[in-house]
Amino acid sequence: MLNKVYCFIIFLFIIACSGYDDGKSESKTVSLIVDGAFDDKGFNESSSKAIKKLKTDFNINIIEKASTGNSHLGDIATLEDGNSNLIWGIGFRLSDVLLQRARENVSINYAIMEGVYNEIQIPKNLLNISFRSEEVAFLAGYFASKVSKTGKIGFIGGVKGKVLESFMYGYEAGAKYANSTIEVISQYVGTFGDFGLGRSTASNMYRDGVDIIFAAAGLSGIGVIEAAKELGPDHYIIGVDQDQSYLAPNNVLVSAVKKVDSLMYSLTKKYLETGIWDGGKNIFFGLKEDGLGLVLNENLKSNYSEIYNKSLEIGQSIMEGIIKVPYDKASYDNFVLQIAN
Repeated sequence: MLNKVYCFIIFLFIIACSGYDDGKSESKTVSLIVDGAFDDKGFNESSSKAIKKLKTDFNINIIEKASTGNSHLGDIATLEDGNSNLIWGIGFRLSDVLLQRARENVSINYAIMEGVYNEIQIPKNLLNISFRSEEVAFLAGYFASKVSKTGKIGFIGGVKGKVLESFMYGYEAGAKYANSTIEVISQYVGTFGDFGLGRSTASNMYRDGVDIIFAAAGLSGIGVIEAAKELGPDHYIIGVDQDQSYLAPNNVLVSAVKKVDSLMYSLTKKYLETGIWDGGKNIFFGLKEDGLGLVLNENLKSNYSEIYNKSLEIGQSIMEGIIKVPYDKASYDNFVLQIAN
């Protein structure tokens, strides 16, 4: 009997020393890298909310990293060295470096929001989530065109590229669809991270007669909102990525929302529950897939509900394929010709 007790004690000792794992105790690490700052009140902030909720709900380890163009590669390498099982990248400027790292590190899974890969075959451990941004931008342009009292509206983008151009051309097309004589002034500030430049650019637009600005410019876009607040009544904003009405309740009319947080959460949740990463492809989300939406500022509901509801009807026509929304210069020029005839 004594020998049996000794054997059992030795057995327990061996298990303890060997680090025995039942498969449930090992916590995965999910990392997040964003291009720019987390506190952009939009795209990046949404992703941070998602990863924090995942940490709470699944008891995972998380690593968050704000990065700039000069440090993207090194910052991603740091996340890889931190034993990341899955690395999320937020922003189209991370496209090339994430593709490179995914090809070189097949044991790590990667995902990117708004990657630009065209016809490139992406590896099995990389998933790209893209939005048909032009669709919600079209609704924003339609709404702005109908609301404008000066007949002059604006668009301020961050860094020029395929994603931002789809915003711009969709917005301009929606405005022209609502009113062919509307004047749309579009401008890029060249950065997602300059609050002051966004504010001064917007101030100049407003002084030139623009009364509504759609800003897709990250932290620079928050400067645009600040300019509208400073100038007061009759200086309006179309919010972006999240419902931004809380930032300026009297100035933000509607927000063109991308459901970054819910998509990031659901895709990561599936991976954590199954252990399978469904990569190697591009997934597109538009109005029909419920990845986008136009959200009305509740504080201004009584003033703009009729135009807002009409905008939603236009959205239904987009989902049904009745309206083909342009996303680049060629398709925009063709769209303008069609509605003119």
